[in-house]
Amino acid sequence: MSELYIITLNYNIECSMKIGLDVDGVLVPLKKFEIERGTKLFKKAPVDTNTNDIEKMFNCSKVDKTMFWLVNNINYLFCQKARPNAAETVLKLKNENNEIIIVTSRAKSTENNVIGALSRFLLKYWLKRENIYYDNIYFCSSSQDKMLVCKQEAIDIMIDDTIENINEVSKVTKTILFNDEIENSKDNTFNKLYNDI
Repeated sequence: MSELYIITLNYNIECSMKIGLDVDGVLVPLKKFEIERGTKLFKKAPVDTNTNDIEKMFNCSKVDKTMFWLVNNINYLFCQKARPNAAETVLKLKNENNEIIIVTSRAKSTENNVIGALSRFLLKYWLKRENIYYDNIYFCSSSQDKMLVCKQEAIDIMIDDTIENINEVSKVTKTILFNDEIENSKDNTFNKLYNDI
């Protein structure tokens, strides 16, 4: 397993379920951000909206992808809001005696340097600012890392937006593929997610 960073708040309370939550694409509307900002930067519509990868989404080069994140990273890290009702739904799940575990592949967060430390700090700051409650947080660098965390922590259900992560994690636990299409429906994304859990 590659380098993994864990932050744990220790206390012993028996929980009903351990719920794993991804951040980018689940708590934060990553795809919406990428489509809006990419369309503006590249001056064209995306060619594939079924991905969170800028290269595939806009059929652009690695250099273009790097440029996209250089231009937009600060805005994404500091200005993005959590999805509507995300904080309230997570708190409701916690108040029902569930353990909330963040399992994220946030870019650069597993690096063992100042950039990695900054990435981890900024995410924890964002979670606090957006009032997203969590018991533990795991920073992963791959789908396999996420699967191993779910296995090690005996997570009962993992919510992720990336099919590769869902395919890997579903080997060890139940999964919910978070779908951005719900956001465009009449039903609120996190109300639907709560009912699915």
